[in-house]
Amino acid sequence: MKITVQKDVATLAAAALTVTSTAPAMAAMAAPVMAEEASAPKANQTTVTEQSTSSKLENDLETASVNEAAAQSNMNTAAADLTTAENTEATANQAYTDAANDRTTLENSINTDLEDLKAQKDAKVNELQTQINQATTEKDQLDSDLKTKKADLETKKQAVKDAEKALDDAKAKKEEATPEKIAEAQDAVTKAKADLDKAQTAYDEANAKVEKLSADYNTKTSSLTQAQNDLASKQSQLSTLNSELSTAQADLQTKQSTLSTMTDEDAIAKANSDLTAAQNKVTSLQNQISTLNTDIASQQATVDQLQAQADAYDTSALDQAKTDLQNAQTQYDNASAAYNQAQTDLTNAQAEYDSYTAQLNEAQTNLDNAKSEEQAAETALNDAQAKKEDLENQISSLKAELDSLQTVGTVDEEAVKQGSLGFFKSVNDQKAIEIIQKGIDDGYIVLGDEKDTSTLEHMKDSIALIKRCNALREANGLNALNISNAMMAISEVQASASKDIIDHSALYGVAENLAWGYENTDVMGDGGPFDGWYTIEKENAETQNGEETGHYRNIMDGYETTTGFAVGENSSEYDTVFSQTFDYDSEYTAGDMSVADYESQFMDYYNKVMGLTSPDQDKIDAINEKLAELNEQLTTADSDVTDAQDVYNSKHSAVEEMTKKVNELQKTVDESNTNVKEKQEALNLAETKKNNAQEALNAAQTAYDQAVKENKDYTDLLNQLETEKASLDEMNQKMSALNEQLTAAQADEKAKQEVVDAYNNFDAEAAQKEIDALKKTISDKQNAISTLNNEINQKQSDIDTLTSDVTATKTALDEASTNAEALKNDLNSKKAALTKAQTQLAAYENADENVESAQEALTNAQSAVDAVNTEISSLQEKLQTAENNLASLKAAKSTADSELAAVVNAITTWTSIKSGSNDSIVASIDELNPISVNVEKYKALRAKENDLKAAYEAAKENTNKKRKTLIAAKAAYENAVAARIKAEKAIEDYIAGLTKNTDKAIVIKVKDTKAAQAENSKESAKSVQTGTETDYIVYVAGTMLTGALAAAFLNKHRKEANK
Repeated sequence: MKITVQKDVATLAAAALTVTSTAPAMAAMAAPVMAEEASAPKANQTTVTEQSTSSKLENDLETASVNEAAAQSNMNTAAADLTTAENTEATANQAYTDAANDRTTLENSINTDLEDLKAQKDAKVNELQTQINQATTEKDQLDSDLKTKKADLETKKQAVKDAEKALDDAKAKKEEATPEKIAEAQDAVTKAKADLDKAQTAYDEANAKVEKLSADYNTKTSSLTQAQNDLASKQSQLSTLNSELSTAQADLQTKQSTLSTMTDEDAIAKANSDLTAAQNKVTSLQNQISTLNTDIASQQATVDQLQAQADAYDTSALDQAKTDLQNAQTQYDNASAAYNQAQTDLTNAQAEYDSYTAQLNEAQTNLDNAKSEEQAAETALNDAQAKKEDLENQISSLKAELDSLQTVGTVDEEAVKQGSLGFFKSVNDQKAIEIIQKGIDDGYIVLGDEKDTSTLEHMKDSIALIKRCNALREANGLNALNISNAMMAISEVQASASKDIIDHSALYGVAENLAWGYENTDVMGDGGPFDGWYTIEKENAETQNGEETGHYRNIMDGYETTTGFAVGENSSEYDTVFSQTFDYDSEYTAGDMSVADYESQFMDYYNKVMGLTSPDQDKIDAINEKLAELNEQLTTADSDVTDAQDVYNSKHSAVEEMTKKVNELQKTVDESNTNVKEKQEALNLAETKKNNAQEALNAAQTAYDQAVKENKDYTDLLNQLETEKASLDEMNQKMSALNEQLTAAQADEKAKQEVVDAYNNFDAEAAQKEIDALKKTISDKQNAISTLNNEINQKQSDIDTLTSDVTATKTALDEASTNAEALKNDLNSKKAALTKAQTQLAAYENADENVESAQEALTNAQSAVDAVNTEISSLQEKLQTAENNLASLKAAKSTADSELAAVVNAITTWTSIKSGSNDSIVASIDELNPISVNVEKYKALRAKENDLKAAYEAAKENTNKKRKTLIAAKAAYENAVAARIKAEKAIEDYIAGLTKNTDKAIVIKVKDTKAAQAENSKESAKSVQTGTETDYIVYVAGTMLTGALAAAFLNKHRKEANK
């Protein structure tokens, strides 16, 4: 191998010229280095192709090297970006975690606060409910005690009336007790005693006769009973004898027949002949059996031989086919049964679905109807309310017109200041004056105070409210209450006394209703005290819900006759106070009058004091008449509204109930429909399994039939075996029949032998003796029966006689008893007459003492009434206190319920907030304020957490993207390295093909030339450094190698030179 290395361009040119003859292509290709004007020869095309290949390989390597460097740079950049993204993600995650922890801590704190607050409110509600239950029990007991006392009061009042009547009777007797009356009374007593003695004697004689007849009747009845018992005994004996006679006669007939038969020679001969025939039949059957036994043994041998041949056959394939067929049949039967069951299940499920659907349709229809009825009820309610409102408007308009018709004259200011006291003085009612004056002295009544209960205006309002009360009573079938001045005065005093204590003052022993705070005092309107006393409590009473009913019962008390009413605006806490009092038959009801009369009397005084005149009295009267009519209509309209409301409530409840039922049925229908679908799917599956089993059965049957064909000899043998077995069975059956015939023949032989033996052993003489004895027995029985019949006839005659005698005695006894009873009544009448005469005489003789005693009894009875009245007043006070306490507790519980509801609502809202809503907790109670503040903090923390979470998710997503970018960059880098290695390998392979021309290689170093430097600079920018040999140009085999190709060539040959 020879390699020449030139040191400079001049040497290169000389060398090129030197080798031109042998390598013109090399010289030509070197020309561009030396002179641009030269050009390559065109004759040698192979040289041009090789030069193009080397350039391509060099370009490929340079491109691969550039790509590798770029890929490595991209990979390094991606790795740095990933590290930055991971750091950012970690920071975001920590911030998010911290925010979540802060939010969770605050959430747990709020949960605890709400739970604790709810527990407190629950405890408070439960405590108040317990107190309400206890207060209700106390109130109900007081209510029951009050009812008992009122009933006792009625009894005591009746006792007073009875005592009054007794006193009046005693006084009348005292006035009648003249000497003449006393003498007459004494004579009456004497005569009554004589009459009594006479009646006593007559009664004693009649009673003695009754006793004698009764004893005679008892004796005869006893005799009759004994005779009847004797007759029954004899009839029983007769029955026994007749039975014994029949038995003996039947026995005689049997024995006579036997004697005749057993001595008949022909019968004896026949019996012997029958015995011989039976013996011959037995012998014949025994012979047949012996012969058949031999035949059976022969046939059994044949069967055994055939069975042995059958057992020797290999029938495993046939047996398996048979087993497979049986198994397939079993599987088909099971699949068919399952299919049938699935059909049944589907049918049942469909029927159930149809039933539920029908129920749903019916329920829906009912709901639609109920909704229609509810709509109609709502319309009726609206109409009733509209009518009521219209009546109220008419009344209001008429009142305004009435006020406009009245003119005001001179007002008596002093009389106005005197208020009700002035009115009571005007009618000279001392009891009412006394009550008001005491109320003034005690500080309850303040005359001249326009807010006091004693003003004339408030009295006017009170009369209107009493009308309201009477309208309610009359609507319930009760009498209208009268008004008395004393009751009006008591109401005024007690209302003022209770204006601020919210309890009954009990200053006077009367029933009382109290109310505070109502604003509307309209006669028929809602909102006044009757709204609570009557409307609400009436519903409580009707529904028996345990709520307050005491005021309602006072209004509806049928015993009350008189009432009073007071209205005041002097309550410091509630502004208004109302008191209605009730009583009957007392000093406070004296002088009571109807509401109309009382109002007329009061309005005359009121108009006089107020200086009112009536320029058009007829019109005013007409308006008042119209007002009365409208007020009655309003009462009816008010009742109609209540009724319509009740109807609507009922219809609305029905709609709610039916809606619930429809929803439940819809759920059931949906579940049933799902069940039907499941059953249909089960049926489809069962049908598939059945079809598969049918196919398997058909295949098994085919296989079995084929196996039978393949084993025809064995089958024929089995058929022959079955035939021979059938013959053997037939012989055995015949043998069984012969054995049965033999057994029957032997039994017949034995029976006939016994008949012959009986003939041979029969004793005719002894039989005749038994017959004679039976004949004598029959004769004795017949004689005894005849005698007993005679005795029975006699006893029956005796009974008939006794029966007639007893009947006659009973008739006489009844008549005597009736007479004695009449005499006894007369005796009692005479005794009563004597007692009355003696009482009359005593009344005359003790008239003074009787009057004193009756007076004392009346006093005691009245004291008892007073005592019960006191107890009733006490109970009413206690009941009112209990009702007030109960009302307070209920109000407190209502507040507690509201607070609990607020907490529950807050918990519900909090739950919604935790689920993601942006609601706020309304701090309707103070305890919710800090919680509400924390909730707002919680929402802010949650928003912050969500923002940080979003930032963390974005950072995490960015990290994932950077990671994917790095992975792609690594893959690109690895691909670039592989491409560079591949390019190097291609060059190595190409150089290997040129080694045979290495002796002609020329190497030129071009580093020192300026043009070479510029060119090499361009190439270096495209390639990776592979060695210093890139500064050389190599000509080998007519091809110029530069750059990487030159380096590869030189490296290869240095290695070969060093070997």
